Amino acid sequence: MFEFVKRSMLVGLGLAHMTKEKIAEAAKDLSEKGKLSGEEGRKLYDQMIKESQKARKDVEDKIAAAVDKAMSRLPANRKIDELIERIEALEKAVHEKGTD
Repeated sequence: MFEFVKRSMLVGLGLAHMTKEKIAEAAKDLSEKGKLSGEEGRKLYDQMIKESQKARKDVEDKIAAAVDKAMSRLPANRKIDELIERIEALEKAVHEKGTD
């Protein structure tokens, strides 16, 4: 019974958007309704917190990757990269001349 409830909660609650308070409230409600024992409620809470954090991080990572990919395609970004390379080459040339 506990596994079924846990899986249902994980899928149905959209953990990437849940706050700790909402997770605690859901686990407490199930415990109070007799669906879960106190220990099962605590286990469910802990598991849901972990899954929520993981889901949130996964979403953040996907968004960051998409933004990075989009930014790398911008012409201005390529131009900045080219300028950085030119500056580094010039700094290297100046440094080499200074040590001669």
